[in-house]
Amino acid sequence: MKMIDYIKKEPEQLLENIANARELVKPLVEKYRENGNRRIGLIASGSSYHGAVSARPYMEKCLGVQVRIYMPYSFRYYEEIRWDYFYFFISQSGRSSNIRNAMQKFRQEGRETILVTGNPGAAGEAADCCVDYGVGQETVGYVTIGYVTLALFLMLFALETGLASGQIDDAAYREKINELKGAAYQNRAMYQRAENFYKSHQKEMLSLSKAFICGAGANYGTALEGALKLGETVRIPVMACEIEEFLHGPNIQLTPEYTVFLLDNGDEAGERVREIFHALQVITDKVYLLGPSGILAKGEDREEADDGILAQVRPLCDVVCFQCLSYWIPTDLDRWREHPLFLEMERQITYKINDKTEEQHEK
Repeated sequence: MKMIDYIKKEPEQLLENIANARELVKPLVEKYRENGNRRIGLIASGSSYHGAVSARPYMEKCLGVQVRIYMPYSFRYYEEIRWDYFYFFISQSGRSSNIRNAMQKFRQEGRETILVTGNPGAAGEAADCCVDYGVGQETVGYVTIGYVTLALFLMLFALETGLASGQIDDAAYREKINELKGAAYQNRAMYQRAENFYKSHQKEMLSLSKAFICGAGANYGTALEGALKLGETVRIPVMACEIEEFLHGPNIQLTPEYTVFLLDNGDEAGERVREIFHALQVITDKVYLLGPSGILAKGEDREEADDGILAQVRPLCDVVCFQCLSYWIPTDLDRWREHPLFLEMERQITYKINDKTEEQHEK
């Protein structure tokens, strides 16, 4: 399967995981409740980190506890392990060396290592407990369905835990399940929007040289993931910024050559996002606004719409635009081959473990 095939499969997998929510997250819910419903620490890297960032606002809302997210290298060397936190590690492949090293430090502190993964078989004895988050098998190195299914898994974990602990009643639970289903259906609609956008703006997209993706709230995770995907595949510098922070330094480098994507969550912050959208058009024609009204370009200012998708679950659908562009652009430019010196570098540094040899791209 190609990267685009996994993108197309996302709505189906999201809906299947929602239907099986209780069984899917049950092992992690039980572990969390055994540990006394503490504050939560997640350790993840790459797309897994971004999926956790996207899910964090939803998790905190459902659970009423603080959720912190750590990168494994920093967690291993610089963070103090706290006894009032419930920690778990995330690695889609189960073979990320930085996650394994962080788990080793954690185990040395006398703590149980819990790994949320898409590949429990690969983790072996690296973790005391492995929980499959329901991605299925994604064999392409540039993770797409792995990101959205992880974000959903973390949301479902929080929702099911909230129900089990009595923080969420049955009526609220059903409403939230329907909201998640709505985001899964919107994922399919976003694919069509992205396809129409690409056809209309193919010349601009095929001439991308430097770009920013700006988001906030749950969609800050979308900005991080979109920047990673475009950077990986199109091989250009793409920077992710929080919406307002973008105006406090990063924007100074803008010229007409730059492309800027802004994410509108469809909430009370939307008016400010549109103000920025219009202001940036003074510098570059290549500024785009992605939100409930669709994907708007310069000169397109449709009335703000309400697609019914809550800000906290928007990453499940909004990320599709960047995933699609990350496939279509390098395909049309025939830009899938890495620089030969990159391959030489990979032979000299290990960051993904297989039983016999290192492998490429832990995302």
